[in-house]
Amino acid sequence: MKKLFFMLLLPFIFILASCTKATNIEIEKELDFIDFIKTSGLSYIENDDSFNGRRDGVDNPFVKEQAVSSVFDLTLDYHHDLYNKYFDNSIYTVVPTQEASSNKFYVDSYNENNEWKVKFFSMDEYYYSSIPSSFVDGIFSNGVWSYALNAKYIGSVSKANFVRIFYAILNSKSLPYNIYYDEYCIYFMSKDKKFDQSYLNNFKNYSGSVWSFSN
Repeated sequence: MKKLFFMLLLPFIFILASCTKATNIEIEKELDFIDFIKTSGLSYIENDDSFNGRRDGVDNPFVKEQAVSSVFDLTLDYHHDLYNKYFDNSIYTVVPTQEASSNKFYVDSYNENNEWKVKFFSMDEYYYSSIPSSFVDGIFSNGVWSYALNAKYIGSVSKANFVRIFYAILNSKSLPYNIYYDEYCIYFMSKDKKFDQSYLNNFKNYSGSVWSFSN
Protein backbone atom coordinates (compact mmCIF):
# COMPACT_ATOMS: atom_id res chain seq x y z
CA MET A 1 0.00 0.00 0.00
CA LYS A 2 2.82 2.38 0.94
CA LYS A 3 4.59 1.57 -2.32
CA LEU A 4 1.45 2.32 -4.33
CA PHE A 5 0.98 5.62 -2.47
CA PHE A 6 4.56 6.63 -3.23
CA MET A 7 4.18 5.75 -6.91
CA LEU A 8 1.03 7.88 -7.11
CA LEU A 9 2.75 10.73 -5.29
CA LEU A 10 5.88 10.70 -7.45
CA PRO A 11 4.40 12.47 -10.52
CA PHE A 12 3.16 15.31 -8.32
CA ILE A 13 6.64 15.72 -6.85
CA PHE A 14 8.10 16.06 -10.36
CA ILE A 15 5.41 18.57 -11.32
CA LEU A 16 6.08 20.63 -8.20
CA ALA A 17 9.82 20.53 -8.81
CA SER A 18 9.42 21.69 -12.40
CA CYS A 19 7.14 24.56 -11.34
CA THR A 20 9.65 25.66 -8.71
CA LYS A 21 12.46 25.61 -11.25
CA ALA A 22 10.41 27.69 -13.69
CA THR A 23 10.12 30.56 -11.23
CA ASN A 24 13.85 30.59 -10.40
CA ILE A 25 15.32 31.09 -13.85
CA GLU A 26 18.80 32.58 -13.85
CA ILE A 27 19.10 35.48 -16.27
CA GLU A 28 22.62 36.22 -17.47
CA LYS A 29 24.41 39.23 -16.02
CA GLU A 30 26.45 41.48 -18.28
CA LEU A 31 29.48 41.37 -16.03
CA ASP A 32 31.67 43.96 -17.80
CA PHE A 33 28.94 46.56 -17.45
CA ILE A 34 28.18 45.60 -13.84
CA ASP A 35 31.90 45.77 -12.99
CA PHE A 36 31.99 49.23 -14.57
CA ILE A 37 29.09 50.35 -12.37
CA LYS A 38 30.77 48.95 -9.26
CA THR A 39 34.01 50.81 -9.92
CA SER A 40 32.67 54.01 -11.51
CA GLY A 41 32.35 55.77 -8.16
CA LEU A 42 30.51 58.94 -7.24
CA SER A 43 32.86 61.05 -9.33
CA TYR A 44 31.09 59.62 -12.38
CA ILE A 45 27.68 59.85 -10.73
CA GLU A 46 28.25 63.62 -10.26
CA ASN A 47 26.34 64.02 -6.99
CA ASP A 48 24.26 62.06 -4.51
CA ASP A 49 21.10 64.15 -4.62
CA SER A 50 17.95 63.84 -6.69
CA PHE A 51 16.74 66.30 -9.31
CA ASN A 52 15.87 69.56 -7.50
CA GLY A 53 16.54 67.78 -4.19
CA ARG A 54 13.17 66.01 -4.32
CA ARG A 55 12.23 63.52 -1.58
CA ASP A 56 8.60 62.87 -2.59
CA GLY A 57 9.24 59.78 -4.72
CA VAL A 58 7.19 56.59 -4.36
CA ASP A 59 7.81 52.86 -4.82
CA ASN A 60 4.60 51.99 -6.68
CA PRO A 61 3.41 54.90 -8.84
CA PHE A 62 0.50 53.18 -10.61
CA VAL A 63 -0.93 51.60 -7.48
CA LYS A 64 -4.26 53.46 -7.94
CA GLU A 65 -4.54 52.53 -11.62
CA GLN A 66 -7.08 49.87 -12.58
CA ALA A 67 -5.83 48.01 -15.65
CA VAL A 68 -9.05 46.39 -16.79
CA SER A 69 -8.15 45.90 -20.44
CA SER A 70 -5.11 46.18 -22.66
CA VAL A 71 -4.47 49.66 -24.04
CA PHE A 72 -1.12 48.65 -25.50
CA ASP A 73 -0.72 50.43 -28.86
CA LEU A 74 1.84 48.56 -30.97
CA THR A 75 1.70 51.24 -33.64
CA LEU A 76 3.67 53.65 -31.48
CA ASP A 77 7.34 53.70 -32.49
CA TYR A 78 8.61 53.53 -28.93
CA HIS A 79 6.45 50.50 -28.11
CA HIS A 80 6.62 48.45 -31.30
CA ASP A 81 7.98 44.99 -30.49
CA LEU A 82 9.36 46.37 -27.23
CA TYR A 83 7.13 44.56 -24.76
CA ASN A 84 5.09 42.01 -26.69
CA LYS A 85 8.01 39.59 -27.05
CA TYR A 86 8.34 39.43 -23.26
CA PHE A 87 4.82 40.02 -21.94
CA ASP A 88 2.01 37.92 -23.40
CA ASN A 89 -1.04 40.20 -23.64
CA SER A 90 -3.30 37.35 -22.50
CA ILE A 91 -1.43 37.42 -19.17
CA TYR A 92 -0.18 41.00 -18.77
CA THR A 93 -1.65 44.40 -19.41
CA VAL A 94 0.88 47.00 -20.52
CA VAL A 95 -0.19 50.55 -19.74
CA PRO A 96 1.94 53.13 -21.57
CA THR A 97 2.51 56.27 -19.58
CA GLN A 98 0.32 58.39 -21.85
CA GLU A 99 -2.64 56.04 -21.21
CA ALA A 100 -2.40 56.15 -17.42
CA SER A 101 -4.76 58.42 -15.51
CA SER A 102 -1.95 59.26 -13.08
CA ASN A 103 0.69 61.85 -13.85
CA LYS A 104 3.67 60.74 -15.88
CA PHE A 105 6.51 59.36 -13.74
CA TYR A 106 10.28 59.25 -14.12
CA VAL A 107 12.95 57.45 -12.08
CA ASP A 108 15.59 59.18 -10.00
CA SER A 109 17.93 58.33 -7.15
CA TYR A 110 19.52 59.97 -4.15
CA ASN A 111 21.59 59.10 -1.10
CA GLU A 112 19.97 59.55 2.29
CA ASN A 113 21.72 58.66 5.55
CA ASN A 114 24.34 56.68 3.62
CA GLU A 115 21.69 54.60 1.86
CA TRP A 116 20.84 54.88 -1.83
CA LYS A 117 17.17 55.25 -2.71
CA VAL A 118 15.60 54.62 -6.12
CA LYS A 119 12.14 56.15 -6.46
CA PHE A 120 9.45 57.01 -9.00
CA PHE A 121 8.72 60.73 -9.18
CA SER A 122 5.65 62.43 -10.60
CA MET A 123 6.29 64.86 -13.43
CA ASP A 124 3.99 67.45 -11.87
CA GLU A 125 4.98 70.85 -13.22
CA TYR A 126 8.37 69.83 -14.59
CA TYR A 127 9.10 70.01 -18.28
CA TYR A 128 10.01 66.79 -20.04
CA SER A 129 13.37 68.16 -21.18
CA SER A 130 14.47 68.85 -17.62
CA ILE A 131 13.85 65.47 -15.95
CA PRO A 132 16.80 63.13 -15.31
CA SER A 133 15.36 59.98 -16.96
CA SER A 134 12.70 58.81 -19.36
CA PHE A 135 9.04 58.09 -18.61
CA VAL A 136 7.76 54.93 -16.93
CA ASP A 137 5.28 52.43 -18.41
CA GLY A 138 3.24 50.07 -16.22
CA ILE A 139 2.96 46.27 -16.55
CA PHE A 140 -0.02 44.76 -14.72
CA SER A 141 -0.64 41.15 -13.64
CA ASN A 142 -2.93 39.62 -11.00
CA GLY A 143 -3.47 42.92 -9.22
CA VAL A 144 0.26 43.74 -9.06
CA TRP A 145 2.26 46.38 -10.93
CA SER A 146 5.74 46.19 -12.39
CA TYR A 147 7.38 48.97 -14.42
CA ALA A 148 9.61 49.70 -17.39
CA LEU A 149 11.76 52.81 -17.63
CA ASN A 150 11.40 53.26 -21.38
CA ALA A 151 14.30 55.01 -23.10
CA LYS A 152 12.42 54.85 -26.41
CA TYR A 153 10.59 57.99 -25.32
CA ILE A 154 13.82 59.89 -25.85
CA GLY A 155 15.25 57.75 -28.65
CA SER A 156 17.83 54.99 -28.54
CA VAL A 157 20.26 55.58 -25.67
CA SER A 158 23.18 53.64 -24.29
CA LYS A 159 23.18 52.11 -20.82
CA ALA A 160 25.79 54.69 -19.86
CA ASN A 161 23.03 57.30 -19.82
CA PHE A 162 21.55 55.52 -16.83
CA VAL A 163 24.75 54.88 -14.87
CA ARG A 164 23.50 56.96 -11.95
CA ILE A 165 20.29 54.92 -11.68
CA PHE A 166 22.13 51.61 -12.07
CA TYR A 167 24.65 52.68 -9.44
CA ALA A 168 21.87 53.48 -6.99
CA ILE A 169 20.08 50.19 -7.74
CA LEU A 170 23.29 48.28 -7.09
CA ASN A 171 23.70 50.03 -3.74
CA SER A 172 20.05 50.11 -2.66
CA LYS A 173 19.01 48.05 0.36
CA SER A 174 15.25 48.39 0.10
CA LEU A 175 14.19 48.23 -3.55
CA PRO A 176 11.03 46.08 -3.86
CA TYR A 177 11.87 45.02 -7.43
CA ASN A 178 14.12 42.64 -9.30
CA ILE A 179 15.95 44.56 -12.01
CA TYR A 180 16.45 43.51 -15.62
CA TYR A 181 17.36 45.56 -18.67
CA ASP A 182 17.73 45.44 -22.41
CA GLU A 183 18.79 48.00 -25.00
CA TYR A 184 15.85 50.31 -24.35
CA CYS A 185 14.35 49.59 -20.93
CA ILE A 186 15.16 49.05 -17.30
CA TYR A 187 12.53 46.63 -15.99
CA PHE A 188 11.46 47.01 -12.37
CA MET A 189 9.79 43.62 -11.85
CA SER A 190 7.77 43.16 -8.67
CA LYS A 191 9.01 40.67 -6.08
CA ASP A 192 5.38 39.90 -5.22
CA LYS A 193 4.82 36.26 -6.24
CA LYS A 194 1.27 37.10 -7.35
CA PHE A 195 2.78 38.83 -10.37
CA ASP A 196 2.86 36.18 -13.11
CA GLN A 197 6.40 34.83 -13.50
CA SER A 198 6.18 33.57 -17.09
CA TYR A 199 8.02 36.65 -18.36
CA LEU A 200 11.19 35.09 -16.92
CA ASN A 201 11.09 32.35 -19.55
CA ASN A 202 10.88 35.01 -22.26
CA PHE A 203 13.74 36.98 -20.73
CA LYS A 204 15.75 33.76 -20.74
CA ASN A 205 14.91 33.18 -24.40
CA TYR A 206 16.53 36.53 -25.19
CA SER A 207 19.71 35.80 -23.24
CA GLY A 208 22.39 38.13 -24.54
CA SER A 209 19.81 40.84 -25.17
CA VAL A 210 18.21 40.93 -21.72
CA TRP A 211 20.31 40.99 -18.56
CA SER A 212 19.76 40.74 -14.84
CA PHE A 213 20.89 43.55 -12.59
CA SER A 214 19.52 42.43 -9.21
CA ASN A 215 21.77 43.61 -6.40
